[in-house]
Amino acid sequence: MPALTDLPTIGPGSHPAPGPLDVDVWRHYHGTGMGGERIAALLALLSPDEHERMARLRDDRRRRNFLVGRALCRHVLSRYAPVRPQDWRFGLGSRGKPSIIAPVLSSPLWFSLSHADGVSVCAVTGAGPEIGIDIERSALGRDALEVAEQFFPDAEVGALRALSPARRGEAFMRLWALKESFVKARETSLGDGLCGTAFDLSRLDDIGVAFAESLHEREKPWQFRLFQLDKGLIVALTLHTHATGPLRLHSAICIPK
Repeated sequence: MPALTDLPTIGPGSHPAPGPLDVDVWRHYHGTGMGGERIAALLALLSPDEHERMARLRDDRRRRNFLVGRALCRHVLSRYAPVRPQDWRFGLGSRGKPSIIAPVLSSPLWFSLSHADGVSVCAVTGAGPEIGIDIERSALGRDALEVAEQFFPDAEVGALRALSPARRGEAFMRLWALKESFVKARETSLGDGLCGTAFDLSRLDDIGVAFAESLHEREKPWQFRLFQLDKGLIVALTLHTHATGPLRLHSAICIPK
């Protein structure tokens, strides 16, 4: 599985808006430097409705992920347009996925966010709103097959059964991350994502998928990628694009201030 850090690096400064085959994946490591001054600086970037949403979250970890994620995407988006990070305004889709509602851009941008183990990732594209990214810890352990038998299509369960227990946990999490990224991209239910997609991971450079008839989807416009990020973290990317040709993928670290 390719490493996310091995992708071509996004350079410093401003960048042209990504096109329909471009995906830039930005990452931020939360670290330990989340003192009061830094938290106050990040909070100052959020809109009133974001402050309200953050206050409703149930625990400190969720609130921190929300704060860092929104600050990250604001700084990332400002790399592509002459807009201050605090001036972006977001609306929410039917399942809570944020998208830009202001300002109006000459070249639209779409993005997706995910968090795990003190890392936030933000994927940005010009292809359209159906982009999803997910980050997961790679090992699930002995429960992998049991969970798959409950929720995954038979083809995926059979592929997992054929693996040794040592390999099964990571293979399960690759499938899970892909399904989560598809759910975010399509803004569908988790049940539809788990049961309605059957991924073929025999070739990681050309990930195949079969959709359940109930999803009314065709494979061709969808592209899927898997990456390793640090030890034990998997990043899955889903993109729906009608443009033809290989994806142009880049990655970089962004530190929201």
